[in-house]
Amino acid sequence: MASYTIRQATDSDLDRLVELSLALREHVEASNPRLWRLAPEGVARLRQEIEETLSNPDALLLVAVGPDDRPLGMATGQIRTRPGHVPSLSGYIARVFVEPACRGQGLASALVEGLCTFFAERDVQDLSLGWVLGNREAEDYWTGLGFLPIIVLADATRHDVEAKLAAIRSRRSTDGSL
Repeated sequence: MASYTIRQATDSDLDRLVELSLALREHVEASNPRLWRLAPEGVARLRQEIEETLSNPDALLLVAVGPDDRPLGMATGQIRTRPGHVPSLSGYIARVFVEPACRGQGLASALVEGLCTFFAERDVQDLSLGWVLGNREAEDYWTGLGFLPIIVLADATRHDVEAKLAAIRSRRSTDGSL
């Protein structure tokens, strides 16, 4: 790709933003089979979520567009206020996605730079960077910049947790280490 522009997404991009979001979701679900799946009603709600992001003054959805102004990539930033926490004001970067054919050309970095400008204008100093474990492209991008995950979530059913706890209790009771 010869050139691209980073701009704020608009309502006229909505259909394409849904497509890109679904492509991202498909990618992360394939990357990590343990990830919770998006149900049909979640797919139906995706459009509404994007509309809400576009109208949220504390969020910014950027797109990377080619000469034809068609979005080839996207990234979302959102300001979060959490009274009682330090920091109480933070930013969250998520849904960074670039079409596979356009990767490796700096689009993701340009999108993230645009989000950093948005956060700087709002005096947001601390950021959380969201990606799914197993998404090799996202892991390579963020860890390549030197960022490592600090919070890890594991999926489990209640039954699995109860069974594991019962096994530990059983083992402890037989060896006398309750």
